[in-house]
Amino acid sequence: MRSGANDRVHSAAKIVAIRDALWREGVPADAALAGTWLDPTAPITAETRVSVTDILRVYANATRLTASPHFAFHVGASLNVASYGQYGFGVLSGPNFRAAIDFATRYHLVSAPLVMLGFEESGETTAWIVEPIAHPLVDDAVYRFVVEMQCGQNLSLHRDVMGPDFGFDTVELKWPAPHDAERAAAVFGCRLDFARNRNRFVFAAEWLDRESRFGNAITSAEVIALCEARLKQIDEASGTAGRVRTALLRSRLLHRSINTVTDELGTSVRTLRRRLAAEGTSFREIQDALRRDLALRFLQKKGATVEEVAFALGFSDAANFRHAFRRWMNHSPRGGDGPSARN
Repeated sequence: MRSGANDRVHSAAKIVAIRDALWREGVPADAALAGTWLDPTAPITAETRVSVTDILRVYANATRLTASPHFAFHVGASLNVASYGQYGFGVLSGPNFRAAIDFATRYHLVSAPLVMLGFEESGETTAWIVEPIAHPLVDDAVYRFVVEMQCGQNLSLHRDVMGPDFGFDTVELKWPAPHDAERAAAVFGCRLDFARNRNRFVFAAEWLDRESRFGNAITSAEVIALCEARLKQIDEASGTAGRVRTALLRSRLLHRSINTVTDELGTSVRTLRRRLAAEGTSFREIQDALRRDLALRFLQKKGATVEEVAFALGFSDAANFRHAFRRWMNHSPRGGDGPSARN
């Protein structure tokens, strides 16, 4: 978590792709961008920066506005390597598929951190593991939207790197099978397995050792340096709020007061409060948002209990945690085996 959900530090490329796809369905730009700071009458440029919350707000709008049952997958698949700027070029220039995947997992925050991204290899198969980030806007509909769009993006990027013959063998999804499961499989171009423990995009491990069509070790090294610089820019753009978040996350929020954080940052409580106010936030709001996001993430883990999560987040008891969770989400928390876990 290099930046906060409301820090405007990310490219607007995904928002533009969704806005334009909705426009082709007859949806006006003001409806697509509703709830964001973006002016629907103004151009969105390469310099435009948006927050994770802005992107998720547009995703949420799209779930309500589109007439296409697999709109997210189609939009994701429409994005080619050029849509991702430095990040896309870095994936493309990896000398082989393993290098491209290593780059993709290390620097996916440059493209916008909407998912926790993992990769695993087991025998003859390998897979991407995708889990949307915890955020109040990520309800069941947006959760599915994020996963489907990520699947389309991964498929498109792989084909740009490895050629048009690449495809997933199986896509495993957490949610139950829909009534149009066969049609969905035809859209994804592979077998779909529903009600699984994780979201996984599975393909043959033999792809890993193939040479990339456009691989270049020198170019890859240059792009890695550019992406490192971009991550630094994201950190700097997140300002004082970002440094407070980092300090709190080092201890998972256990017993951290504003005084201990100011000592660590080498400033006074008064100065810290003034700087955070100038950025439109406060120490309490940052701490509260982090606790909420971590609570949602912990509760998705199978077997996690409410009591364990309350302790991990520094609450004095489970009752106080339940009260805070109801304030955040308008419903009571359930452990990792409950309905809220999406498995």
